[in-house]
Amino acid sequence: MKGLLTEKMKKALTEMLFLSILEIQPRAILEIKDLINEKSQSICKIQFPYAVVNRMVEAGHIKEIGKVVTETASGLQAPVAGEKFGHDFEYNNIRIPGC
Repeated sequence: MKGLLTEKMKKALTEMLFLSILEIQPRAILEIKDLINEKSQSICKIQFPYAVVNRMVEAGHIKEIGKVVTETASGLQAPVAGEKFGHDFEYNNIRIPGC
């Protein structure tokens, strides 16, 4: 039980750190990850920032606002390379770029 509680607290802390950084200034997801790692001197090291974002979307703290897509040579729509499926997100009217 103790390990489960500790894991939930870590996840909640990470989500609060993400949102507190966004309150100060809009930033891209990977930039937020790097900033948290740097400011915490790697004590709070985030390996999978999109897992954090997905949990916050599922909890309703942030929302997905669209996809950045491009047209392929065959005329199909495809996510822009380097972005998490081309998704952008929003928190309190602050745009969070997906890359």
